[in-house]
Amino acid sequence: MRRVYTLFLAVGMAVSVMAVGGVVTPSLAMANTAEEIDELRARAETGDAEAQTDLGDAYYYGEGVAQDYAESVRWYRLAADQGDAEAQGDLGDAYYFGEGVSQDYEEAVRWTRLAADQGYASAQNNLGVAYDNGYGVPKNSSQALQWFRLSAQQGFADAQLNVGKMYYYGKDGQADYEEGVYWYSLAAEQGLAEAQFLLGRAYYTGHGVQRDYRKSARWAGRAAAQKIAEAQFNLGYMYENGLGVYRDIVSAYTWYDVAVTQGAEKAQEYRDELAKAMTFDQINEAEKRSSEIFARINSKAE
Repeated sequence: MRRVYTLFLAVGMAVSVMAVGGVVTPSLAMANTAEEIDELRARAETGDAEAQTDLGDAYYYGEGVAQDYAESVRWYRLAADQGDAEAQGDLGDAYYFGEGVSQDYEEAVRWTRLAADQGYASAQNNLGVAYDNGYGVPKNSSQALQWFRLSAQQGFADAQLNVGKMYYYGKDGQADYEEGVYWYSLAAEQGLAEAQFLLGRAYYTGHGVQRDYRKSARWAGRAAAQKIAEAQFNLGYMYENGLGVYRDIVSAYTWYDVAVTQGAEKAQEYRDELAKAMTFDQINEAEKRSSEIFARINSKAE
């Protein structure tokens, strides 16, 4: 189940991120046609664990076959029973979300742990999420951090973000801003939008790093381009006040307006107040830009 899923995405809050699989898009290019699916099925039926996992993915995503979560679980289980770490993680995900099986956190943890014990990075992260939230196991922040770090040390961006949050917001009440920023930076450099937003905010506040409005604006811009509404608002505010960027009320209105289209009520208040100091032509230009930006970032998200 090679997708990345954000659990309770609450920008700026200490909420751990659950990743399902290791990459964003499924690697099923070899199984888009009926002939290719038949070939994959033939391999899977011989007991080839990799093929069983890929066939499970095909059914999960509806790639070359009708989407069928229950059938995807059947193939994942066959591969997982052979010890395939990816399939074990996928089966854990299925139990976690109740896709193709009844939702069962304890069973999710059982399969996820088997994959995590084999060093599967996304499963290690997800086991950390379980401990962080008390899903299927007693809540335990120390265990959560241990699993997040194991995953993060393999370069898994979601886990790096989770480690950063635990330090920045305070594991067991003990915050370490510098350590938090270090892990945010690693995840942000990999393009993780929430990490980019949080890193930009750290540069703005000067918590854990020397205050630097230019870097704050740069990271806010990257997060804003990935549909993080609060980053879009922050970027508008920085343009309005000339913080880290040249003061530009058209750009400020533009980013406020983009944030408004995503439901940011605070941005609407700031945009409408700013409009009182703008000409009709400036507002038209800003709204034209915001429409273009919104269309562009939505096309990227798809």
